[in-house]
Amino acid sequence: MEVSIRLAKPEEIETIIELQTLSLLSNDFNNRKYNEKQIGSLITSQAEARKTMFPRFESILVAEQSNKIVGFITFANNSKLTRIYGIYVHQDYRYKGIGGKLIKEAEIAYIAQRKRILFVLSSLESIDFYKNKGFTIVRDAGFYSYGNIWIPCKLLKKELIPLTSTERLLRQFIFVFIFVVSAIILLTLIFK
Repeated sequence: MEVSIRLAKPEEIETIIELQTLSLLSNDFNNRKYNEKQIGSLITSQAEARKTMFPRFESILVAEQSNKIVGFITFANNSKLTRIYGIYVHQDYRYKGIGGKLIKEAEIAYIAQRKRILFVLSSLESIDFYKNKGFTIVRDAGFYSYGNIWIPCKLLKKELIPLTSTERLLRQFIFVFIFVVSAIILLTLIFK
């Protein structure tokens, strides 16, 4: 199966939203972790996010086979954030490596910008997928979706560019320095 990855075009946003909706309704996504109300809220809020954020605040890469969009990844395209907003693959094309290819292309884009760490707010259904791609769990997280519906998630991260040994030593030195200064200030206040 030959799949090509390319930047999405603004005129494809409705096709992308349709694929996103189908993915959120699929049995792979909704059969365990989220109820019907949460899924309906996600469909509404995520469609609105695509319409308002693309292309100004997010980039979208699409996976295409035979001129058909079969998956996409959306990620922040500003200088401060390094975050995947979502990966969606058509149900008929899952478990064929498409999601992994999409992540790899987003990572390449961030590495080219010298970004060290990539974050993703993962659905509870997708945690294992991200862990298999080298991400680690940072903490429990979530957000309020359309209709003030709470969507529980996990925040994960992946180191794209490791720190050099000099950078690691500098970080350790700064940590120790701050700790010592804080201890001195605290002791000064206690024994004053």
